Amino acid sequence: MPRDKLMFGAWAVVPEAKTANYTIKPRDNGKIFTNRGATGTVVFTLPKITAQAPLKGFNVEFFTVAAQILRVASDPADSMVSTADAAVDSVSSIAAIGTHFRVICDGTGWLVEANPGTVAGGLSVNDEHGVDSGP
Repeated sequence: MPRDKLMFGAWAVVPEAKTANYTIKPRDNGKIFTNRGATGTVVFTLPKITAQAPLKGFNVEFFTVAAQILRVASDPADSMVSTADAAVDSVSSIAAIGTHFRVICDGTGWLVEANPGTVAGGLSVNDEHGVDSGP
């Protein structure tokens, strides 16, 4: 986790708001991103996993604060694993405030872990055909 700020004797992670599309960088490991202030969909693109840029253990979290879609896309496509699909292109919140999920690199692809309160009501999965298998 990035050590952003010392609070009460421990390091705190300070959430970072994005209102426009953003490409995640290796230095973003451990960050929490929100869409606070967004007036439309915000797309976060995950970094490429290569032998030169091993990312095993890299993780980022996403929290929907504005009632807008927050989408996380993989590059290349089909490198995410989520709800009954091992070849996902992207995952999206359904514009519901409070949707929270984390994406973790296993060295080969991206594992999507949804907050238990989010699974039933807020995360949709998009495959290569653009088909939405979410709620």
